[in-house]
Amino acid sequence: MKTFVKIGETTHEVELTERLGELIVRLDGEPCEVEYAEADQLGQIILIHGGKSYAMSIEGGPHDIAITIAGHRYDCELEDERERAANLAARAANKGGGLLKAVMPGVVVELLVEPITQRHGCGRLAVDDHASPRQRHTSDRQPPDS
Repeated sequence: MKTFVKIGETTHEVELTERLGELIVRLDGEPCEVEYAEADQLGQIILIHGGKSYAMSIEGGPHDIAITIAGHRYDCELEDERERAANLAARAANKGGGLLKAVMPGVVVELLVEPITQRHGCGRLAVDDHASPRQRHTSDRQPPDS
């Protein structure tokens, strides 16, 4: 099965197949000679490629992982081919809409947009209009008086 790995803005297609106990790897459609061994049961692995060995630490869940190599951390997003097809179909249906991920976790204190009724507008954000008038304001308009 193919897995799509997004590191930063770059997405790579990785296909792993095991035949007769041998791991066969294709990276972006090209064969990739790689040896792999688990160093422990805690996500530490050893990867050998091109005559060099790399100690790697892998943390995270099934879709978002972090890989650390020599003190450098790489945040990765993973999708298998079925998830990718479903997500591409959902994005096409939303015409560019989708999940907005924050750079840092936290609480949303204020959302500086106006409520709109059009759900699929170009460059627009649909906002649920259940907030009170005082909670709904933009930086260039003063909130209504109490």
